[in-house]
Amino acid sequence: MDDCLDFPVAAFSWWDRGPHGPALEHVLGRTRASVMGGIDQALLTRRSPAFLKEHVAQGLKLGGPRRFLIANGCSIDTWVSPAIVRAVVAAARGRA
Repeated sequence: MDDCLDFPVAAFSWWDRGPHGPALEHVLGRTRASVMGGIDQALLTRRSPAFLKEHVAQGLKLGGPRRFLIANGCSIDTWVSPAIVRAVVAAARGRA
């Protein structure tokens, strides 16, 4: 990913919580662009709303207060429960 960090883009998005992606902090320190991530989309079909609330809180801490958009690393499965999606959004907004 380091090879593309000078691209003229507003934000970079990748699976930062996955087994092979660089950490948010690593990329933030090497680009002027914003970064998107913090949520491991692979967990959305396998974890409870309570677990995901904590996972989102951890993602927000990893991304920091500037140039960060909380997001999943890739697309989410089509069978993810709408209640889970709402719980993740509520956690990101601080209302969970």
